[in-house]
Amino acid sequence: QKRKKKSSALTEPEQCFQCGKVFHYKGYMELHLRTHSNYKPISCNVCNKRFSQVSNLNLHLRTHSKEKPFCCEKCPKMFATSSNLKAHLRTHTNFRPFTCNACNRTFKSTTELKSHEGTHSHVKSKICKFCNKSFYKTSYLNVHIKNIHYGVQKYACENCNKSFSNSR
Repeated sequence: QKRKKKSSALTEPEQCFQCGKVFHYKGYMELHLRTHSNYKPISCNVCNKRFSQVSNLNLHLRTHSKEKPFCCEKCPKMFATSSNLKAHLRTHTNFRPFTCNACNRTFKSTTELKSHEGTHSHVKSKICKFCNKSFYKTSYLNVHIKNIHYGVQKYACENCNKSFSNSR
């Protein structure tokens, strides 16, 4: 079994000139700089996807093995990474640490925040490939495609037995 070599602390912390992240250990800055480039020397032996760091490959390998070692203590869900578990745990609380700069609305995840921020741009960049109608959010586009183009109709009127895509 290989033992990881302990990294030695730097006398002066190094700061990334591209994003400002600070590093206190030798070699960490060099590895980090790969995230700003396309340099990905490590590849997955299952699907050939390439990675900048061995740690990223190791996380990726869980997608092939279906390994999910991180368990939620509040529900039966399991996760491949601790960061996914941490994000999930917020679904069990009212903790909303991500704030929209435009309207101060708060969100439980960066994904929710980024999705919301698109509504402030007034640019409907999500285009339907069937009819060219445009939407602010991918989720709105997906609902449109499902309801209009694929005809998914989940609700039936009790009086006339007609089916509809929403319950109104």
